[in-house]
Amino acid sequence: MKLVVTFLPGLASFVRSELGELGDVTRVREADGRSEISFTYGGSPRRLFGLRTVLAAYLVLCFPVPRPRSLLSSEYLPAIADAVARVRSLNRSLPPRGIRIGAAGADSAVFARIARELESLTGLPRDQDEGNCHLRFRPSRARGGWEVLVRLSTRPLSLREWRTAPYPGGLNATIAAAMVRWTRPDPRDRFLNLMCGSGTLLVERLLVAPVRRAVGVDHSDEAIAASVENLRSAGLAGRAELISSDIRVGESLDGVGTFDLLVADPPWGDKHGSHRENRELYNALLRRSAERATERATMIVATQELRLMDALVSASPDWRGDERIQVFAKGHRPCLYLLRRTP
Repeated sequence: MKLVVTFLPGLASFVRSELGELGDVTRVREADGRSEISFTYGGSPRRLFGLRTVLAAYLVLCFPVPRPRSLLSSEYLPAIADAVARVRSLNRSLPPRGIRIGAAGADSAVFARIARELESLTGLPRDQDEGNCHLRFRPSRARGGWEVLVRLSTRPLSLREWRTAPYPGGLNATIAAAMVRWTRPDPRDRFLNLMCGSGTLLVERLLVAPVRRAVGVDHSDEAIAASVENLRSAGLAGRAELISSDIRVGESLDGVGTFDLLVADPPWGDKHGSHRENRELYNALLRRSAERATERATMIVATQELRLMDALVSASPDWRGDERIQVFAKGHRPCLYLLRRTP
């Protein structure tokens, strides 16, 4: 079975690592100029729904045809309908309710006819707004002809079912999953999430592996309430301690203990806070985190305040910057900073 997964630019190494853990994966290839990885997979398609760093997974159908019109042939169209039937069998809790076509010229008469024929075979009408059975048509780079990519899940894998309490400026879940993977999760971890917001990083960490202790801190009561709700939705109620505290206040985290892994997604100055306020806030983040960090602690910070973060880390007596990865996400270009505690 040939498949493709899509991901946010910058996260390719995390996606490759996650695919390697699936087993039965061969012929892994990253596409030039596209944020996607193709591979051959011999396992259960349902296991792909557990991938956490990808946006979506697609079944790839290859057809030796010169143009999309030729896909209307009785030799090829049933294969597309069979793939749609597979999507239906994989998504019984959220079944497909309509077909959405993605293609150059998707509004042409040819694709309108393909949609009508597929409706006849599958019973699913074309719905470009609400259709959750996503089909992408494109020329094949490798072999010539055309490819049809059929999304295996009726919702993108990046849209977590547990996220029932949305919060403005919430961290993209695939970025959070990458940050968690970068910490190399271990059941012995003591995990502190400063400025936890709606709990995305807490949920992603707790879903991956057990933890000795997990604590989330935020000064917003609304954020703490959203974290409580999202943890409950993920089946993780009571697995994390949540503390309402403003890290800009001295001694705000006294008595909380120490941690060997810390993560933070501080405000970027758009949805929350402002660029002017962030200098004080980011300074406080580095100070308070150092107070709560063990001597060999690691911290990962996601932010788009790159100049500010670079300057503060360079001047910090407590943290050294080991590595950073830039991610591109819907107009945002945050960096993930991997920091090590300075002895």
